[in-house]
Amino acid sequence: MRSAQSRHTGYAGYPLGYVCFDLETTGLFDAGRAPAVLCAATVELTVLNRTRGSLECNPPRVWHDKTYNVMNTANRDVLDALIEYLIERRDSGYLPITWNGSGFDFKVLHALLQDRGAQIIDLCKTHTDVCFNVFVHKGFPIKLASVATAFGCENKSDCGANAPTLWSSGLETDKIRVINYCQQDVVVLASVVSCIMAFKGVKWMTKSGNKSQFMQHFDLLWPLRISCRERVADNSWMRAGQKRSINDVNRPKLDKTNFVGWLK
Repeated sequence: MRSAQSRHTGYAGYPLGYVCFDLETTGLFDAGRAPAVLCAATVELTVLNRTRGSLECNPPRVWHDKTYNVMNTANRDVLDALIEYLIERRDSGYLPITWNGSGFDFKVLHALLQDRGAQIIDLCKTHTDVCFNVFVHKGFPIKLASVATAFGCENKSDCGANAPTLWSSGLETDKIRVINYCQQDVVVLASVVSCIMAFKGVKWMTKSGNKSQFMQHFDLLWPLRISCRERVADNSWMRAGQKRSINDVNRPKLDKTNFVGWLK
């Protein structure tokens, strides 16, 4: 029988696959108070050939209240089911994989489901956060949409920033639009993960409209428990100021605590 540790990593130290995961919420943390969850989406990927970046992608699955009520501490059945699903898939060798899940998605779930805090922290530490891994190696995070554009993947829709407003309109059609947006997010993430594996690195669009890249794909797919041990690349230039905008000069220092400071 395979041990719990091997089930988390797959044979030969690699996971058998991934579960792309994303939440859509009523907003950001406000004075430490977590937002409610509107919906979530997952996509399961099975690794067929890691060298070529060949993945089998299952259809996306959406998670939301049957009557489209927001999900929070008082309305948590779907969130509990989501956590159970992620744990079961992880223990079968399919690691959850996110874009900034350590800095937001798992942090939200931890705040809303405090009685499951230890489970959620363990899930977060054993999942792969590609955004965090880029930050560790480059000293700055990059946006999923920027990476999708650079790789030529199908990209995110434009309603993410308006999701809370659309959901609160009361119209079922608007709520379905938000659910579809969340579903599209994980489909884009799945495409980007495949591209990272095949390219053996990551590409993104810079603010000047040029493509940049970082070639070290195995590190980009490390689980958080490993990447957290790494020293963050020097990002002092982001605040140093020479030939940079006033916004860059005044930007506060970005370090690991911005992502994982809530983990104990």
